Parts: sequence; C-alpha cells; structure tokens
Amino acid sequence: MKSGDKECVVGGVICPARTGESSAEGAERRSGDASNIQSQKAGEFTVYPNPTYGSLSIATSAAGTFILYTMLGQEIQKYDLAAGKGDIQLPADLAAGIYIGKFTSTDGGIIKEVRLVYQP
Repeated sequence: MKSGDKECVVGGVICPARTGESSAEGAERRSGDASNIQSQKAGEFTVYPNPTYGSLSIATSAAGTFILYTMLGQEIQKYDLAAGKGDIQLPADLAAGIYIGKFTSTDGGIIKEVRLVYQP
C-alpha cells in the first residue's frame, strides 16, 4: 500500500482502500470479490444473499436457466427460472465453498455469471 492508503474489512478479509476512499467505497469497488457480502448485481439479473446458507433469491426480467458449477467447471445443478423473482434451494449435500452461478436467458439476451459463497 502507498502512504496514506487505508484498509477496510470485507467479509472478514482485510482489503486495501485507495487514498481518499472510504471503506464502503472500497467494498463497492471490489463488488466482484468472492468475499463481498453484498448482492451481486449484473444488468437485469440479481442473486442474493451472498454468502448464502443454502437458499437464494433470484430476480430477473427474463425467463432462463441458472446453472451452478464448481470452481473447476463441473455442473452441480440446473434450475429453470421464470421472469420475476423466485427462490431456489441449493443441494443439501453441497460442501461449503465458492461456486459459480451462470444465468442465461431463454432468448440469449442476458448471460451473467456470479461467484457464490456457500456457508452451510
């Protein structure tokens, strides 16, 4: 870190903040970090809470498919979603860890990936 830089804590992880940046601003800038506890938003697709204890709320403006993958790219579960807001339950035997969720709308107009932290 440069002189004058600060630190912030996001999800229990110490992260450097830029000079003149508050901890909250630093956390917002790092919204793609897996340790971020804020909702991951991308266009017209939102998934929360993150980290999760097994139940996820998903809001999307288009119907599509949400697929959960391991960090190695192995498919774990596929969920068909209608437009609007819905809830999904992660598999009961899923181990704690970081996973990738990929949403693809039926028309292909929305393709979004999010990192999910699962803490059973």
